[in-house]
Amino acid sequence: MDQGGKKDVKRIALRVANIIVAVGLGGFLVYYLLSKIRVGDIKEAFLGMYIPSLILFIIINFSDTFFRAYRYHILVGSPRARMGDMFFTSLVRNAFNMILPARTGELSYVYVLNRKFKFPVEVGVSTLIVALIFDLVIVFSLVVLSIIVVGI
Repeated sequence: MDQGGKKDVKRIALRVANIIVAVGLGGFLVYYLLSKIRVGDIKEAFLGMYIPSLILFIIINFSDTFFRAYRYHILVGSPRARMGDMFFTSLVRNAFNMILPARTGELSYVYVLNRKFKFPVEVGVSTLIVALIFDLVIVFSLVVLSIIVVGI
């Protein structure tokens, strides 16, 4: 077997090992968490949801994702990344932010830009940092505004 063939076998073996570890860990976590909760409690929680609030949450959540995707689309500024693609990228980023600790899920945005759209890592990191600075400015402005309103 030549050198290229060995690299391909090694790459496939590594990918299979990654999938096995991810599925195994995910399966263990689901089993462990579900073993601590009764199925009746989960059923009761789903059936007891207030539907108008759930619908409002879904609308607000997708609106937030849409506007983030639009912001990323403007920051990237390339026709290679269409609006629908950026919406998908924002959904992935949101999902990983919910799963991974300490906002390390933000790096999934850089990964998707690099992997799917073939942008350099520098473009992903710089647009992510600019977006986070915008978020910081907005949150800081809202905190100052709320302090002023509560103070009055």
